[in-house]
Amino acid sequence: MQFTMRQLHPECPLLLRDVIEFATHLAFVYRHRRRPRDLVIWDNRCTMHRGRPLDETETHDMRRVTTRDVASTIDQVA
Repeated sequence: MQFTMRQLHPECPLLLRDVIEFATHLAFVYRHRRRPRDLVIWDNRCTMHRGRPLDETETHDMRRVTTRDVASTIDQVA
């Protein structure tokens, strides 16, 4: 069964908009400018990210690694 955010609670879309607006404020945004031999790592569980167009004239070696957690991130912090 699928629900829209509005069906869960009428204010969900507004709350999500506010959270995204806050999280994407320039103070919290990192934009990486690629240089040779760079290594960039982020945690998909707690990072909002988006890809940017790549320069097709350059060679890029991009890999994805997925690990298995022993507990949820919240439990590990507590």
